[in-house]
Amino acid sequence: MGSLSVFDVGDEDEFSFDELKLPIKRPTLKRKASFSSSDENDDNSQQEDEDDEQEQEDEKGSVLPIQSKHNIVYVFSEEYLNTCSLLPIHKNRFSLIHTLLEAYQLLDYLTIVPPEPANERQLSEFHNKSYIKYLRNHSSTTISQVANQEFGLEDDCPETFQGIYSYVSMVAGASITAADMLSNDECKIAVNIEGGRHHAKKDQASGYCYINDIVLSILHLLERFSRVLYIDIDIHHGDGVEEAFYTTNKVFTLSFHNYAPGFFPGSGKKDLCGSAKGLGYNLNVPLNDGITDKEYFKIFSSITNKVKEKFQPDVCVLQCGTDGLGGDPLGTWNLTPQCIANCVELVASFDIPLLLLGGGGYAPEKTARTWVHVMKNLVNLNIADDEKKVLISDDIPDHGNLMRYGPDFRLSLPVCHYPNKNTQKSLDDLETYLLEKIDHTPM
Repeated sequence: MGSLSVFDVGDEDEFSFDELKLPIKRPTLKRKASFSSSDENDDNSQQEDEDDEQEQEDEKGSVLPIQSKHNIVYVFSEEYLNTCSLLPIHKNRFSLIHTLLEAYQLLDYLTIVPPEPANERQLSEFHNKSYIKYLRNHSSTTISQVANQEFGLEDDCPETFQGIYSYVSMVAGASITAADMLSNDECKIAVNIEGGRHHAKKDQASGYCYINDIVLSILHLLERFSRVLYIDIDIHHGDGVEEAFYTTNKVFTLSFHNYAPGFFPGSGKKDLCGSAKGLGYNLNVPLNDGITDKEYFKIFSSITNKVKEKFQPDVCVLQCGTDGLGGDPLGTWNLTPQCIANCVELVASFDIPLLLLGGGGYAPEKTARTWVHVMKNLVNLNIADDEKKVLISDDIPDHGNLMRYGPDFRLSLPVCHYPNKNTQKSLDDLETYLLEKIDHTPM
């Protein structure tokens, strides 16, 4: 595994998260010119802005020519939305998410930044050039069954997917754009909802992932930051990211996932913890079918807080797959949108730059609902205590995709009751084992 590293060269209906009494630290709002919501400044403030921009250019090179009005950047363009809809498994999912965020007027609190497509050189910073070249030249007239097998373009990553290269360059470019916004101090949180393709390997597609935008964006972050914490809450193990950083101590990879016989991708055992310089810098939290909100958030908060305290990261990357939601066709858990949103809020409260990416999620209406909760929590976390918080109605506002949320047209979802194979003892034992492992890792 390490040879491929890029560094080798209760009752759920009544449960409330407040019961856990976990401290959520409000981020320090850095009131820089780029965060200002006003377009009118006096001559003195303009001069200060120019001086500040010059200092940033002197220290870190050129700054992206974008003035962020808010602490949260949302990577989006109509071209990006249309390109993401090419992916057969997630056709029109991004459109559902975006229009629901728009219907709830949450976009008013975000700075929208269009992505810059990644070029071949950028894609090859992690992926093999032969793989990228094959994707670039891929068409119905150049299909090779042998090459398709070699590059993983079969089964869950079908070779018949036309527009592959446009798709991978846009998705990777969007995550790199978001990472660069953080590196240039243009925002506190940068979001690429269609990123998070954590299964792709250096030379192979896997698990609906044709490009590993996560690895590429982390490599960009490492040009500015010394220590990156990667957290993965997709129900499927983040095997591609783990493999890429398995032998380095610059990136701590932490994955919470389902682990059961026959469950994709079949990796992520608790005793795999990195190798060489990366020994102890990889942590897997394998969970069983049917875990509930209360159980999940308890172990997530305990382990994540401990890793953050021990590793002391400069920046965090969070893969927010939503296939752990109850009722997801490829999932086996009982999580609700509120649980996922609270996990994101906990990480955002660490008061370090956060790159937030999407991932799995194969019930698009449920995924869209979840991102409303996620963005609402992030917006409110970045609103000062003396300012009015954002409230959202459980009645989904009228908009072009309203009929997709019938028959009740509610934001909330009923709690699912998939058979729970986790016991209190198994979860306690796992938590104790992992906490001790973290304690015994010198950092």
